[in-house]
Amino acid sequence: MPFPYKISRLLHLFLDLYEKEPGILEFLLEEPNPFGLLDNLEAAVPIGDQYNLLLRAHRRAREEVLAKTLIQTSSLELRHEVLRERLDEFQLDSTSYESTEEKYRPLPEVAPLRQDVEEEFVQEFVKSPGTPGRLEELLAKAYGISVEEYVARRAGEELSAKKLDSEILRFFADRIDQITSAIEMLDATEFNRLIPDRLITPFRELHINAVLGNFGTTYILCGTLLEQTLQDLLPSGKLLNDLIAEAKADGLLADKYRRYADRIRDDRNNAAHGKVNFDSINAKDAWQTIEWTRKLIYHLYHGRLHKE
Repeated sequence: MPFPYKISRLLHLFLDLYEKEPGILEFLLEEPNPFGLLDNLEAAVPIGDQYNLLLRAHRRAREEVLAKTLIQTSSLELRHEVLRERLDEFQLDSTSYESTEEKYRPLPEVAPLRQDVEEEFVQEFVKSPGTPGRLEELLAKAYGISVEEYVARRAGEELSAKKLDSEILRFFADRIDQITSAIEMLDATEFNRLIPDRLITPFRELHINAVLGNFGTTYILCGTLLEQTLQDLLPSGKLLNDLIAEAKADGLLADKYRRYADRIRDDRNNAAHGKVNFDSINAKDAWQTIEWTRKLIYHLYHGRLHKE
């Protein structure tokens, strides 16, 4: 019987717990224990505040990734499934960031403590640790707030910290299923035993971009790989169009492989020179070009460069 959950969902749940309580996650990985997953922070920070703080952190991380790279990461709506279920238990609206923000006020802000004053209290604690919670008592006193307020503020700061690492990991978690399907589609040719070392990097980059759905880049890399292959097999420093003509004249490219080479060249040129919009390249056409590139590479190297 197949496992009922997709690995992408399990990865998201793992990241939910990592973002919320990394200490507990570390403990569970070392000492499996199914109890108390949500108890630690709930004592200090209400569930609604936890949810809002986490969503604010996600929003800041998403905005930074988008501004710096133009990469659109996954929706906020899919985050922290367990917290959303807990909110639903209390009949609170957890369907969007805006709706929860209206219902919950953020934790009260406290003026930051001067670094030298905080270090003074830390040193006092080091000299006389005292009972558990002594450091929290000293720092709460320094801030002029209760221990409970100090613990809540610290927990809130941890929850609302920018989470670029998990945001980037979620980007790949959302794509793990499509990547798996793409790899399963490919034929079983052992290209690692077929192509020379100089072609390994462009071959690898072609497939990385293909499985991520970067089809414009895929077109360009198909052309690059064909060009470098023909440069490797022909005593010529020419560029792709002239190399294809020379390979046809020499008999390297015949029959269907002539058509494959022409299609790969045209797709590469259209993408590289802006004759086609990257957004208009669909998966079916891109994977067909990839299939022809793989067949052409196999045809050109089969029986020549098998590696022991």
